[in-house]
Amino acid sequence: MSATRCWEMVRERVNQEIAKHHKLGKPKLPPLQPPGSLDGVEMFGFTLPAIVQNLTSHVGPITLVMFVSAHYAGSDLVPKFKQGEFWKKVYGPVFIYLNTNDGLDPLALWNDAKTHMSIEVKSWPYDFPASEDFPSKDQRGNVRGRLLVHDTYMSETDLSANGAYVGLAPPGDVGSWQRECKVGIPVLLDWIGI
Repeated sequence: MSATRCWEMVRERVNQEIAKHHKLGKPKLPPLQPPGSLDGVEMFGFTLPAIVQNLTSHVGPITLVMFVSAHYAGSDLVPKFKQGEFWKKVYGPVFIYLNTNDGLDPLALWNDAKTHMSIEVKSWPYDFPASEDFPSKDQRGNVRGRLLVHDTYMSETDLSANGAYVGLAPPGDVGSWQRECKVGIPVLLDWIGI
């Protein structure tokens, strides 16, 4: 679903509330909002040239690694480093699979890549990284369960969160996983697909 469609859904929901309160006789309600009147992309500054460049500078066959950026949460969550301060963070391992079939069958390339991806997924977590900062298989656990979304606007019954991503982090204060990116103890944050 596009960001534009999401904002149209917000507008539709706002209009439902306005209409509902109008029927109840509540005074001083805003008028119904016309299509296109809520533009969250512009409202939150995503059309600013610096943000557009930040969000689109990695198009094409480029792997982008941004070690520090404020483009998702603002400068409040960007680590601040003092002169000479030691800091490290583990990224990776990174694996890029390049295959070829001499241009005979593009679908064969795709199927080969999917087969290889399946092998790599089953191999995770890898045991070859030698860094003490990379947790080995025996230092990791498993999470099992079911994630349901309760949103009465969308459905009277709970909805499956298939396709969502969940961030896993060590226990801590609410929001600490966002701010504790410089602590001495390695902070593990894995995003897993559901």
